[in-house]
Amino acid sequence: AFRRACGPAIHRYVGPVILATMTLTWGVLHWVGWTLIHVSVESAVVTAEGEPAGFLERLAYVGASISTLGQSMSQPGGPVWDVLSTLAALNGMVVVTLSVAFVINVTQAVTKAREFAVLVNAHGGEAFEDLRMKFTEVASQINAFPMALYFSLPEPERRAVPAIRAF
Repeated sequence: AFRRACGPAIHRYVGPVILATMTLTWGVLHWVGWTLIHVSVESAVVTAEGEPAGFLERLAYVGASISTLGQSMSQPGGPVWDVLSTLAALNGMVVVTLSVAFVINVTQAVTKAREFAVLVNAHGGEAFEDLRMKFTEVASQINAFPMALYFSLPEPERRAVPAIRAF
């Protein structure tokens, strides 16, 4: 349906756009969450002069904390906020690590599925025993990362779903 509505070439961008949107959303939501925590108390973040920081300064401070850069014109307003900033930095590191791992795993699943599709189309139904192990691998990766099915190509011989059906 999407291909009919948007044309034959645009569907190839659906997977990358969804994957990029998901990972960006994870980062933005964590940033918003930690910003709301740091905005909840006036003395949570202070400027170099010791004055309470404004909203944009807090937003920048939290961004520096969760990105683990730690470079900001503001500073925590006390020891409790220093500990919370450290937790925000740890949380940011975990989110970045998990996001990268997710992107890599989805990309590997897409690559394996495309490889399987090419092999099925090259061998037809003749090489069932040779392709059985590849099918098991592709099926387990797609089961673990169903997001890989959103990645498609204009060339039918490189699409995973028709190849799985044909197999």
